Amino acid sequence: MEFISIGMLLVFSFIILVLVVKQIEEEQKFNRKIKVLELLIMELNTNLVAQNQKVKLSDDLKIKFKESNIKLSKSILEMNLDLFEISFKNKT
Repeated sequence: MEFISIGMLLVFSFIILVLVVKQIEEEQKFNRKIKVLELLIMELNTNLVAQNQKVKLSDDLKIKFKESNIKLSKSILEMNLDLFEISFKNKT
């Protein structure tokens, strides 16, 4: 009877040991996958920040182009008005 009890104890101990080892291996696999995902998220975040910066620069550039176009349009209009005045004065 003692041999059966000791045998069962050894079998259960072996099963528990195998389960603990498998659990540790699964945790390690999981942690490796999490590390890869963390690196991917950090890389995506870096790319997003860079793209946001480009969009901001693009928006700033659009605003400057608009301002330049407005100034250029005003200058052209003033020049045309001056030319009309000169032309009108020469005809009279």
